[in-house]
Amino acid sequence: MKGEMRRVRWIGRRGYAGRFAAGNRDILPILIRAGALDEGVPRRDLMVSPLHAMYLDDVLIPARLLVNGSSIVQVEEIDQVEYFHIELDTHDVILAEGALSETFVDDGSRGMFINAAEFGILYSRRTADAAGLLRANGRRRRNPGDGAPPVGGAALDHGPGRGNRRPGR
Repeated sequence: MKGEMRRVRWIGRRGYAGRFAAGNRDILPILIRAGALDEGVPRRDLMVSPLHAMYLDDVLIPARLLVNGSSIVQVEEIDQVEYFHIELDTHDVILAEGALSETFVDDGSRGMFINAAEFGILYSRRTADAAGLLRANGRRRRNPGDGAPPVGGAALDHGPGRGNRRPGR
């Protein structure tokens, strides 16, 4: 969040045919219309997966919790959906069409990507362990100060005039 260049560690890819995604609220994308979060934010319509978090009011909020039925909606029908998840060395926040958005954090879900094996080829077990990516007791190891913002979503009452913070305009 310091505006500095960061090395992309890995880009996870997954996609679903419309027939498979039909009616599946865990897969159907959330459409955040241009300007839904603030004036000009996002710059263009942005689609993210339902559990993908947007960074609002210093908290990561899953996109499905931002749905308001007008400027932020869950798509009901789609021919095909493809998701790309960007992983950095640490969990962080990046810009997606001008909106603050989280990077991929491996919470045990890496296997859902069509290119999951690529990570194993790129990074040996020793490299992954040194980077803190291996889990203890099935959960992602979280190192103090790893750059991960707090995760939330209960309070969505965002006051006016606050940049990148007002879903539901």
